[in-house]
Amino acid sequence: MSRHYGTLFQHGYVVPDADAAAHDWAGRMGVGPFFVYPVPIPFQVLKIWDEPVSVQIHRRVLMGYTGPVQIELIEPADAASPYRDFLERRGAGLQHFGFLCDDFDAQLAAAEARGMVRAIEGRQALSRMCYLCDPADPDAPMIELVDLKPERRQMFDRMRLPSVGWDGRDVIREL
Repeated sequence: MSRHYGTLFQHGYVVPDADAAAHDWAGRMGVGPFFVYPVPIPFQVLKIWDEPVSVQIHRRVLMGYTGPVQIELIEPADAASPYRDFLERRGAGLQHFGFLCDDFDAQLAAAEARGMVRAIEGRQALSRMCYLCDPADPDAPMIELVDLKPERRQMFDRMRLPSVGWDGRDVIREL
């Protein structure tokens, strides 16, 4: 557990082809299965660099588990976003670490007091999130603070449970 951010639960990778990346994770590392997260994501609020936007920033999102850690594979849409910028600047790779927050507002305020800057901020019916970057180290992975309602936690559990004893078949699945 991070004393700043809460419980680390997710490693987020930005990739040019989420399906190919899922098959790579399954084949090389034995991680899976991966579940399709519904896109377009129904954001009630979406901001990039503190500016409201109404574009889709995700082309495809897949989520799988290795133990308690969620592996999120994000294939960015064509619209300008930190995901697309990462892929264009650095290629595929680890873009963020996701943390479950006990007190989202307090942890966000504390992160900003330490100099972190909001890159992506979103709210849906069952969750809210904020990606933070360190302007002193723009190549460091971003930090995603996540606040989940119980129904969203249950959805993540439905993704995690099939990874226990997974036989390697059906790498990509619908929820």
